[in-house]
Amino acid sequence: MYAYHQRFNGGNVNNISATRAMKNAREIRSVAPKVFPEKEPLAGYASVVPLDILQRFHHMTDAELKAYPNLLDAAQQIRKKHNPVGGQPIQPRGLIFSDPPFQGTVYLTKLTFKVGANTLAVPDADVATIRQYLTVASPAISQYCSQYGQNGLKVSTKILTMTVDVPSGKYNDDTMQGWIRQLVQSQVPTAPNNSCVILLNPVGVVNTDGALSDRILGYHNEVIVQVQGPPNGVFLGSPFCFVNVVGNNLTVADRNQDYATALSHEVAEMVVDPFASWTNPEVCDGCAGNCNNEWHSFFALNPGGGLSYLRSDKSIPAVPFDFYIAAVAQPSHSGDCPAPESACAYAPSVASGVGELMFYERADGYGEFYSVDTKADISLQTTHTDWRNTWSLIVPGKYTPKPAGSRLDLLFYAASQNRGEFYQTGNVGDMHQFSVHSNWRSTWSQIVPGSYAAPGSMDLLFYEPSDGYGEFYKTDGKGNITLLATHNNWRTSWSIILSGNFSDSPYDDLLFYDPVNGVGEFYRTDGKGNISLIQNHSNWRKSWSIILKGKFSNSPYDDLLFYDPVSESVGVGEFYRTDGKGNMTLMLNHSNWRKTWSIIRKGKFSTNTFDDLLFYDPTPAAGVGEFYRTDGKGNIALIQNHSNWRKTWSIIDTITGL
Repeated sequence: MYAYHQRFNGGNVNNISATRAMKNAREIRSVAPKVFPEKEPLAGYASVVPLDILQRFHHMTDAELKAYPNLLDAAQQIRKKHNPVGGQPIQPRGLIFSDPPFQGTVYLTKLTFKVGANTLAVPDADVATIRQYLTVASPAISQYCSQYGQNGLKVSTKILTMTVDVPSGKYNDDTMQGWIRQLVQSQVPTAPNNSCVILLNPVGVVNTDGALSDRILGYHNEVIVQVQGPPNGVFLGSPFCFVNVVGNNLTVADRNQDYATALSHEVAEMVVDPFASWTNPEVCDGCAGNCNNEWHSFFALNPGGGLSYLRSDKSIPAVPFDFYIAAVAQPSHSGDCPAPESACAYAPSVASGVGELMFYERADGYGEFYSVDTKADISLQTTHTDWRNTWSLIVPGKYTPKPAGSRLDLLFYAASQNRGEFYQTGNVGDMHQFSVHSNWRSTWSQIVPGSYAAPGSMDLLFYEPSDGYGEFYKTDGKGNITLLATHNNWRTSWSIILSGNFSDSPYDDLLFYDPVNGVGEFYRTDGKGNISLIQNHSNWRKSWSIILKGKFSNSPYDDLLFYDPVSESVGVGEFYRTDGKGNMTLMLNHSNWRKTWSIIRKGKFSTNTFDDLLFYDPTPAAGVGEFYRTDGKGNIALIQNHSNWRKTWSIIDTITGL
C-alpha cells in the first residue's frame, strides 16, 4: 500500500519526520527567495530542492553544495546569520535551544477534505481514540522532555473542526498554515504561543510536504498568527503538528502503528522545540525513525492512576501494554544519528526519590538501573542488553568531577580479559565510557575505591590474594590511573577489604578481614599509598561472609554490619560502632536472619537519617529483595518486600552519590 507500511511488514524502508526538511526549507526561503518562488508550488518544497538535500542541508559542506550555487549562497548567509562573530557554523546538536520548552495546550483537529464530489476525514471515533491516547501518553512525553527543561503539556477536550476544498486531493504546507492560522484565530481559546494545533491527515489526501509516498509520517513547525494589540496588532508564533493517520478502527495501544509513533514523535519534538528553530536538534530523530533506529517506550496504566514504564523495544512486543511513545534521545545524544541504545531505551525521568540501584546478570550480559522512592518502591529506569558477560567486578565511585550526592560512576573489571573500563553515569541510567584499560592483571580479586591520595579524592586499591599483593593507584577524573605504592607482603587470605572512616585521618582508612584465621585489622593510609596498623582483632568469627560499613549510629566514624550465614542454624547479623581507634562496640545482635542472603547493600531508601539496607536472596522460586530501615541502635524495620526479582543477579549495588 503506502511506503509507511513496508517498514512494519518486514521491509527495510525507514520512516522519517520531515521537521528538519521543513526547518531547512524555511531557513533557505528567508535568505534566498530566488530558490523558492514566493508562492510555494503545490507539489511542495521538495519539487524545487530534492527531499534528501532538504533533510541534510544543515550538515552539508561548501564542497557538497558546490553543484548548487544558490543553495551554497543560502548556506553561507545562514551561517553568518546564526554565527555573526565568525568561527565554526552552528550545528543543531545538544542543548542549543533558542526558546524554552512548550507550556500550553494541544488541540486535535478534524479536517474534512472536499475532493471533487467526495469527502475524506479521519472518522470521529478514531479522533476520539487519538485524543484518549494523547491524554494518557502526554505525561510520559512530558517526563521524557523534562530533560530539556520544564514544560507543561495539556490536552484539550475540544476538537477543532474545519472543512476545506482540495480539488486535486493535494495541498502543501503554505496552504495548511493558512487553515491553521484561521483555526487559532477563531476556535482556539488560549494564546497562540501557548497553543499547538495537531492536524490529522487521512489516507487519500496528500500534503506534498509530508507525503506518505516519501515515507513521511509527520512534522512540526510554527505558524505566525496576528492577534489584537496596538497599534496594528501583534504577531505571535504558534506551534503546530502535522500527522498522517494511516489506518482506521484505531486503538489506544495502536499495535498496527497507524498513528501513535508519528503523533508522539512530533508532539515530543514540539514540546522541546515549540517554534521549530533551525539551531535546535530534533530530539526523536536519532532514536525513532530518521536514522534507521526505531525505538519505542512501552507503558502500563496503573489502576489507581498514573503509569508504569515497562520496557523499550524496536518492535511491538507480544506482552500486554497499554500504550507506547516514540523514544526521546537523551540530551547528550540529541544530535546523534543514530543515537546509541542507552540514549533511546530508558525510562522517563521520574521523581527518583532517594536512591538508585544497578543490577547485573553475568550469564546474559544484562544490566538494569532502578530508582528507589522513599517507600522503597523501585522504578525501572533503563535496561542494558549489551554488557559483557565477563565482568568480574563492578565498582561504583566518584571517578569524574561532580557535586556531592551525584550519581556515582562505574568501573567495570573483566579478569579474563585483563580489562578495566570507566563509565560516567547520568540521568535515568545513561552511561558514557570515558576510559579503557586493556593491560590489567587478570588476578585481582578486589578493587576498593577510597580517598588514598588526597582528602576527598577517589582512588583505587587493587588486591591479588595469590601473591599477597596490593597496589594503590591515584585517579585523575579522566579515567587515568597512576601508581602510588606497591605492597608485596600482605596476607594471601584477606577475603574482605573495606575503605572507611575509622580514624581521624584526612584519608580513608582500611579494614582487612581474614576468615581463615578469624582476624580483622584496621589500617590508616597516609596519602602516599603507605598503611599503618591501627588495631588488630584476632578473635573474630571465621564465618562472616559480608561486612558492610555505613552510618548505623550517631558515631562520627563509620559503623559496621557483619553477616554470618553458616555457623548457626539461622543467619546472624551484628551491628558494631567504631571509635576512631580501631575498637568496636556491639550495638545489637540479630540471630533470626535468613541464611540465604547473598547480597546486602546500604543506601538511602527512605527518609531515614541513618543508612537503610537492601537484602537480596536468590534462592526462592523467585528472587526476593527486602528493604529495611535502621534506627541508630542496631534495630531494623521492614520498609518493603519484593518477591518477584530475578534469581540470577550477580551484582547489585547503589549508585547514589557520596
